[in-house]
Parts: sequence; structure tokens; C-alpha cells
Amino acid sequence: ESRLSEDILIDFDANADATDVLIYPNPSSGLVTINLEGVNNISTEICLIDLSGKMIQSTTVFDNQVELDYSNLAKGFYILQITNGEKVITKKLIIE
Repeated sequence: ESRLSEDILIDFDANADATDVLIYPNPSSGLVTINLEGVNNISTEICLIDLSGKMIQSTTVFDNQVELDYSNLAKGFYILQITNGEKVITKKLIIE
């Protein structure tokens, strides 16, 4: 599992077109809207990862907009890894 954690952090792609995805509010108290308007309308996997690289939650969505409830999480910084086909977009999420 530690190898998986390293891979997730190493694969961070700052060059991905992150403007295709809007996450709000960010910082959030837990309820987060993810707008995928710029992403192909096929299944999209949204993985929530903590800063140690541990996957906290994985959700597959088929809509261009989804509301996820992360209110059960500890306050802090998280990573949202959004995979749509071959495209992977990584965004930071702050839970207050």
C-alpha cells in the first residue's frame, strides 16, 4: 500500500487542464460541488486522497455536476483525483 501512496503523489500532473473542473466552495465545511462541464460525458471517477496518499473515498459519476458530502472528514488538505477516460486532473481541496 505504501507503494500505491507514492505512485499517487508522484503522478501529480500540474500540466493537466484543470480548468475543465470547478470545485466549490473551496475551502469547504464538507458539502462540495464538482462541476465537470469541460470533461467528456462518460463515467468519471473522483478519488479523495489525504496528504499521506491514502485513498479515503472513490465515487464514480455519470453527470456533469455532482455534490459530494465530505463533512465527516477531519479538517485539513486533501487531493481530488478526477479520472475521465485517459485524462487525469488533480485538484486540492481544503476542509475547514
